[in-house]
Amino acid sequence: MNDASIEITLNGKPMALPYSMTLTQLAAFLQIDTGTIALGRNAEVVPKSQFGETYVSAGDQIDVVQFVAGG
Repeated sequence: MNDASIEITLNGKPMALPYSMTLTQLAAFLQIDTGTIALGRNAEVVPKSQFGETYVSAGDQIDVVQFVAGG
């Protein structure tokens, strides 16, 4: 791990990121379509309109909820 990397908790599991990034960048890094998810940061839901301006910091707890069609 280099000096720029950060440790977060993603869906309850530790994860290292190469650098601090926005939630939009995190979704792209994880290869997740932001149109089908909700994101929480430190137990607060982040509106999709704020994904691009909300940065993930070391120690953050990020929760990804994927919407699934059912029937």
